[in-house]
Amino acid sequence: MVTMVSTIANGGTYIKPRVVKATINSVTKERKEIEVVKKDRVISEETAKNVLSMMESVVAEGTGKNSRSKRI
Repeated sequence: MVTMVSTIANGGTYIKPRVVKATINSVTKERKEIEVVKKDRVISEETAKNVLSMMESVVAEGTGKNSRSKRI
């Protein structure tokens, strides 16, 4: 489910999930970034925008009102 929502938020492009952004060697303090791996477009950008708009309207105006963040 998270991958689906992420794909919609990324304009229809699947991005391989990662657990950590970077690792840091505790001895040398060397930081190693974990690369973002973009895969194929799985839905069109237009479809992703339409679905994202629907998801936003559910939170703003529909049955998801109670899940809305207080910061928005």
